[in-house]
Amino acid sequence: MREFVARGVAAREAASGMTEMNLKYRTMSPREAKDQVFVTCMPWLDFTSIQHPMASLSTPDIPSLAWGRFRAGPDGLQLPFSVQAHHGFVDGWHIHLLGRQVAAELADIIR
Repeated sequence: MREFVARGVAAREAASGMTEMNLKYRTMSPREAKDQVFVTCMPWLDFTSIQHPMASLSTPDIPSLAWGRFRAGPDGLQLPFSVQAHHGFVDGWHIHLLGRQVAAELADIIR
């Protein structure tokens, strides 16, 4: 939990300079830009589905991930987790593997 909070504070500080982050993104080559993954968290929101805005509709090949508020479920703790990715760049199997990895790491944290 301490590491999570420390990383969250660091990310907040980095995001406060969003102008710099946007300028850095604009200076990336097209190849460097495609190495990015967009991630957001909304720990106050319990969602079942969301739609991510896309940086450019002409190049929808950067995955977008989001997670929301933890909640109690029939089999234990549940976490809303959304992945939006172009099927030409990622397959459902890869998203399944990502979900399993996230679940395994959360289970380790809970133990």
